[in-house]
Amino acid sequence: MVTEDFDDFDHAVGGGTHSHPTDAATSAAAPIRRVGIGVYVVVMGLLLLLATIFGSNYEYELDRRLEYQECVTQEQARIAREGSLLQPQDFCDIYPGR
Repeated sequence: MVTEDFDDFDHAVGGGTHSHPTDAATSAAAPIRRVGIGVYVVVMGLLLLLATIFGSNYEYELDRRLEYQECVTQEQARIAREGSLLQPQDFCDIYPGR
């Protein structure tokens, strides 16, 4: 009964198996689309990696500048107490880890 109803509907629509011209184009475009998605994922991964590297480098430089400023401030206070012919920056440039 169900099969007969389906056959009747199939004949009413135009009968037989229908193939659309876009089916061949879609199946041919599928591998190309996968490659495109793969390339997109790789490029986005590389961009994320670069952003991480440069972002951490920026934070490192900011930390170094803050340490340098702290060093200059400490050396200014020491020079004010003890005196020196050198400037505070001279000490901080010699000992960058301070």
